Amino acid sequence: MSTFNKSPNVLFPVRVARAQRVSPGFMRITFAAPELKFLPSRSLDQRIKILFPKTPHLPQSLAEPILPESQWRKQWRELDPDIRPHLRTYTIAQSRPKVAEVDIDFFLHDQTPTFSAVNWARTARIGDHAAISAPDTRKSPGLHGIQWRPGPARHAVLIGDETAIPAMRGILSAFRRKNAVVLLHAKHPLDAQLLGDHEPFSDQTLKRIKKQLTPETYIWCAGESLWVAQLRQEFLATGLSPEQIQVQGYWNR
Repeated sequence: MSTFNKSPNVLFPVRVARAQRVSPGFMRITFAAPELKFLPSRSLDQRIKILFPKTPHLPQSLAEPILPESQWRKQWRELDPDIRPHLRTYTIAQSRPKVAEVDIDFFLHDQTPTFSAVNWARTARIGDHAAISAPDTRKSPGLHGIQWRPGPARHAVLIGDETAIPAMRGILSAFRRKNAVVLLHAKHPLDAQLLGDHEPFSDQTLKRIKKQLTPETYIWCAGESLWVAQLRQEFLATGLSPEQIQVQGYWNR
């Protein structure tokens, strides 16, 4: 049995509606499709999949709207590698089901593998095709892919680099900012402004935060994989339980 048989995710074939440089380091791509009215409106740190076609259009087997995840993944694997779309993970920046649109913010870092979603975003034009795998709210409440699970925690510490800004914004839209400490590692101040109120990440700030932890604190970290893994070990060393710490590696050096 496929591990995706129970997934509430479906495939939404989409087109680029707008491409906007919102800061020196971020390109916001707005995708549109009639079926996006079934996306959840609140996303927190929800991870979705984006399929980037290697040709101007999606392969026919993936162009049908609302394919269940178990089905589209099977059809994707069966495609010839020369036409199989690139598959990448991203976070929803904002979903607007009432107008059937979704924003994805691409951080334009310097990673340039053979295929780079960043390079795709740099050159995206209105009308370009792609596909998004995300929850269909007719099948579930739309919680699939969300890693933010604070439980009864009354206080939270959020730490991230630029790639975590969309997820941190989503979390802070639902969690009282006054009950959260937000630390951001960002090179450009205009990129950092996208997050709103926060403190710059530093070793000194981290030391201060460690002294303020309580059994009611929840830690959420996302960014470069080795960095967040190290942060997890440092927080575990303070006596926090693994259940109080959520880390996600968004990219590798």
